[in-house]
Amino acid sequence: MRRVFAATFLSLAISVSTSALAQNLSVLDEQPAVSTTDENGVDLLTGKIADYAFEVSIGNVADPAITAVVRRNPGSSAKSGTPFFGKITGVHCSDLTIATWCNHWRNVEFGSYSKWFWRDSYETPFKNEYGETYAVESGLHVVTLKDGTRVRFDPSKSPAPDNADPDYELGRLLDITKPNGEILSYAAWSTLADGSQRASYVRTNKGYAVRFRGAPHNDNRYLNLSQTYCTSDGSCDSTIEIARSTKTTATSALLDPKGAQATLGCTIVSSTDTVCSAVDRAGRPYQWTNRLFVHHFSPMHSFHYHAVISVTRGGQSTNYAYQFSWHERWGGEVASTTATYPNGETRTATRNSGITVKDGNGPETHTGLLYPAAPPEYKSGESEPSFIVYPEGNRLDYEYDSRRNLTLVKLTPKPGSGLAAIESSAAYPVTCDNIRTCNQPTYVLDAKGNRTDFEYSPVHGGVTVETLPAGANGVRPLKGYTHAPSSAGVHSASGVVVND
Repeated sequence: MRRVFAATFLSLAISVSTSALAQNLSVLDEQPAVSTTDENGVDLLTGKIADYAFEVSIGNVADPAITAVVRRNPGSSAKSGTPFFGKITGVHCSDLTIATWCNHWRNVEFGSYSKWFWRDSYETPFKNEYGETYAVESGLHVVTLKDGTRVRFDPSKSPAPDNADPDYELGRLLDITKPNGEILSYAAWSTLADGSQRASYVRTNKGYAVRFRGAPHNDNRYLNLSQTYCTSDGSCDSTIEIARSTKTTATSALLDPKGAQATLGCTIVSSTDTVCSAVDRAGRPYQWTNRLFVHHFSPMHSFHYHAVISVTRGGQSTNYAYQFSWHERWGGEVASTTATYPNGETRTATRNSGITVKDGNGPETHTGLLYPAAPPEYKSGESEPSFIVYPEGNRLDYEYDSRRNLTLVKLTPKPGSGLAAIESSAAYPVTCDNIRTCNQPTYVLDAKGNRTDFEYSPVHGGVTVETLPAGANGVRPLKGYTHAPSSAGVHSASGVVVND
């Protein structure tokens, strides 16, 4: 992980976090992410709280096989982690005059991923603003993401079509195959009241799994399959598990591998407010209040938005006040947030042409946002920074190609410093003939003009040849890479290692 810049104002960091590109491509980083989350875990631009005391990850620390958020509550940003459910839907048209328009749209959802795909005609493929694609292959609905990840949805798991439902379901999440060969498979399907099916078992070929158990257990079991045997139908030897989470109507709890437990209970106290009380794994109590904000466009139309209005830790409270912008079609979003901390200091985050963060009456940090191009019927909530201007005038500028790949990072020093700007850049294929490789750089240039070139496997997208900058002798060294598939074995009930 490389950090280009981190500007800290009190305890809120607006940082440009940039992880190295695959296979140590550290000269130019991936697209930066701007964080407006404060020390309480509240994102000032969404009003949602991220509570890491209730997250569990199993597998490699740097790249966990499975990550889950144990609880759900109205004020939490709790859709992160491994998706345990996903679906793809179309738009049902009862009006034949707009049937052609409806047939050109698909909505894909799994975990925190939610995007619309469209096509210009029946002869062209479905795509989104990032160049990701959707198609039907061998009866399954397949989405190919920007990094080459393939996500498949099975139509046989969906409920029967309902003509009264404007959004009809086309398939449910079946498996996810990542470019590195990791596969998440969804199994042990049970039939629900509407005739649809839902998986109760997720496993990876890295040797980890999660089993979801309903009543009377109401828990999730996080398993290391090299120690715990689970058959393909989700039946598991219960003698060893990594962690367990439970959920009832009133409370949620997480028991981690060291025996520490975090608990959470949320209570509705009024028509608009819900109070959540928690104890983290270190035994420290805290609580927050979620409020439901409602905006009425007409007697028949309104939009709802949940946001955290207070957080109390150690007897000290922080309060959050919001201004919203409402759109008759897209609903509401936070336009600005003012947080007032226990010592009386304030912090404001405003969404305008970009993001402006200001501590009290002090200087501002402004980030310009660049939204991807999309049809007017579609509104993307995602954006990338186009620039960041810091309080003393130093700035970072970013440029992207048509598929939102970061192609240039320019650091301009403070005015009057006499220092020159520094640039790093990367080049990508102009057209995307192979999604496994087209969003990886063909070469990168660092701030000193040193060039590194890359070649990739068209099959899995991994680096096969890396040509390094020339040394003192003028020769450019070469590195070659080979890739081989691997799969974790598991212990059977009799202690034999098998590839179940």
